[in-house]
Amino acid sequence: MKKIFRQYLALFLMGSFAIATSACGDDDNPNPIEENEQITTVELSMVPTKGNNVTATWKDTDGAGGQAPTITSIVLKPNITYTGTVKLLDESKTPAADLTTEIKNEGVDHELFFNVTGANVTITKTDKDTNGRTIGLEFTAQTTTTGTTPGTLQVVLKHQPGIKNGNQATGETDIEVTFPISVQL
Repeated sequence: MKKIFRQYLALFLMGSFAIATSACGDDDNPNPIEENEQITTVELSMVPTKGNNVTATWKDTDGAGGQAPTITSIVLKPNITYTGTVKLLDESKTPAADLTTEIKNEGVDHELFFNVTGANVTITKTDKDTNGRTIGLEFTAQTTTTGTTPGTLQVVLKHQPGIKNGNQATGETDIEVTFPISVQL
C-alpha cells in the first residue's frame, strides 16, 4: 500500500510541476507578444533653422474615459524647416517612465505616422530602424505659406511586430493623438 501511495504521490508532484512550469510562459520564445505601451504623454519638440523653438504636449495622465487630455497648440512660422523629436512618457507611474528609448530600441516593431490636415506643413521622418525603415521619433517639418484657419496634426504610434511595412493601417495602435497646428507670422 505504501508503494502505491508513493507512486501516486510522485505522479501527482510531477504533474503539478509540469502545470506550474507551463503556466510561467516560454521565456525562450524569440517573438513574444507584447502588451501595448501605456503612453500618457506625447511631447513634440521642434527647433527651427531660425527663430524660437516650439514644444507641444498632449497629456492624459488619468487615461481614456477620465478627464479630457490637455493639448498644446503648435504654431509654426512660414517658410521654415524645423528639426523635430517625439518624446513618449508614461506619467501614470512615479517616477514617470520615458518610453522613447524603448520604442527606438524596438524600432523594427514600431512606427510613428504624422497626418497633417488644413496646414501648410510637410513632415518627413528622418530616423531609421536596423532594417532601414523609418521610425518617426526624429523628423523634419517644412512649412510654406501662412494659413487662415488652424489645421490638425495627428500623431499615431503603431506596434507592428514582424509586419512593419510603412502602412499605417497595419498593426495595433499604441497611441493616437491630435494637435491643433497652424502656420502664422
